Amino acid sequence: AEVVAKVVAIAKELGREIATPKEARKILDIKYRP
Repeated sequence: AEVVAKVVAIAKELGREIATPKEARKILDIKYRP
């Protein structure tokens, strides 16, 4: 989780939008399993 937080911080500094978990699954074509 720490690495993700660092990547999010860097992305925000660069003006990038952060994908939601749902968007990330769609982008990476990962099937949701509850």
